[in-house]
Amino acid sequence: SGDLVKSWATPDNFRYGWEWTTVGFQTLASDMARGGRHKPSAQCLLWFSALVTNTVPFTFLLVPLLRAALGPERDSLWLPTAFTSRRIAAAQRLQARKRSAESG
Repeated sequence: SGDLVKSWATPDNFRYGWEWTTVGFQTLASDMARGGRHKPSAQCLLWFSALVTNTVPFTFLLVPLLRAALGPERDSLWLPTAFTSRRIAAAQRLQARKRSAESG
């Protein structure tokens, strides 16, 4: 088990986890404020809140395992769309454009 921890505990993995968490929660906050089609259901928020509360800072590692176990078609039951790979990547692209516009 020590080898597993050593192989996982890399700066890139921690950076990815931090980005996944911060960008996901920023996107979720935006979704909640705007409402509309991306706003998660109360049930989804309850399950995701329970998961996050009990697994921080390792939540980003468990999400792919849960998706594999439950099947991606059940994501809407427990995973807000703000935390899907597609939405995270889109939010990161938007942030990069904003930084580029501010500096340039």
